[in-house]
Parts: sequence; C-alpha cells; structure tokens
Amino acid sequence: GKKVTAKYRTTSFRGLRIAWRPGTLDQQPIEGFTDLEQSRNPRESVLTRNDAVTYSTDGREVDDLRIGITAPRGLIAYEDDGGTDPVRVQVRIEYRDLGASSWTVLRTFTLVGERSSTMRWEVTLREVLEARAVAGEAGAADLLADFDRGAYEVRVTRLSANSTNALVSDEIQFAYVTEVLREGFSYPGTALLGLRGIG
Repeated sequence: GKKVTAKYRTTSFRGLRIAWRPGTLDQQPIEGFTDLEQSRNPRESVLTRNDAVTYSTDGREVDDLRIGITAPRGLIAYEDDGGTDPVRVQVRIEYRDLGASSWTVLRTFTLVGERSSTMRWEVTLREVLEARAVAGEAGAADLLADFDRGAYEVRVTRLSANSTNALVSDEIQFAYVTEVLREGFSYPGTALLGLRGIG
C-alpha cells in the first residue's frame, strides 16, 4: 500500500552524462546510450615527435569513434629542490575515409599535467565535429554532414619533442579506439536511465 516516489536532481560532475525518462510505447532511443561499442588497440602505442600512429577499422563500418590517449606515468617535471612543475605535450588527431588520399585534422590540442599517476584523455570524433559546427567554424558543418556510417582511419601525432631529462615524465600513448555503432534500441514501455562517465 506504499507509494513509491523518486526525486531527481542534476549535479555537475566533470565527464558525466546523465539521461532519464519514463517509458512510453512510442519512445525514441536515448541518444548515445544504446550504442554498441568495441574497443581495440592500435598496433603501436608510444607517440614520438612527428611519428604518427595510425589505426584502421579494417573495413568495419562505424557511426562514431572514440580515441583514447594516456600518459602511463603521468605528466610531471621534478625540480632539484623537491618541487614539481606541469608538463605540456601537443597532439594532433586526424581522420579519413578508409582508402582516401588525404587526412582531415579533427583537433590539435595540448595535454597538461602535474602528477605522476596515469592520466587519460578521450576524444569523440562526432562530438568534436558537432562542437566545431555549433561554434560556427568554417567548413565544420560540412564535415559533420559527411561523417556517415563508414570505414575510417585515425592517426595521432605528437607535435612536441620528447624530453631527454630524467626528471621529466612526458611519455604519451595512443591507447585505444572505441568503434561505435548507433543501433538505436528503444525498449518500448520501459523506463530508461543512461549514465556514461569518462575519467
């Protein structure tokens, strides 16, 4: 005889996406939360300056790609007096249709860290294109429109030099690519809650 109720509130947590709704018979899929995902590792991983590491879906067609980069021992510079300084590493990510002759720059950015434990970054191809299109960047809307289900290649290039100082930890790796298929499962009549967190 008890009534079950629930109150929902939203809180800002970095890297956490939440979506929920009651179930209806004609509901649409929750965007991004009914995807089929398969993570795979590139054949090489350690990134050295201007030596690109490439990943191919090998003919598998996908709707999106998530690129993972790690600093396995963190990014940090130790000072002689026991203090530490941040380390910066510049990286470029590019993509192209499998078999295409030219690459498209997705994003060039700087990784910054001041800690000795493992650090991780994830870049989602479609999200970057969407953000560039919303910002009004010239040509970004066309790139987004052209990014359909297909077979792709991705390459990651370290642009800044690797430090030779034993007191500096700055190794970064092209760790994985998650291939995403948006199959769009809707589960009619079922209440849905989706949570996705990126550390």
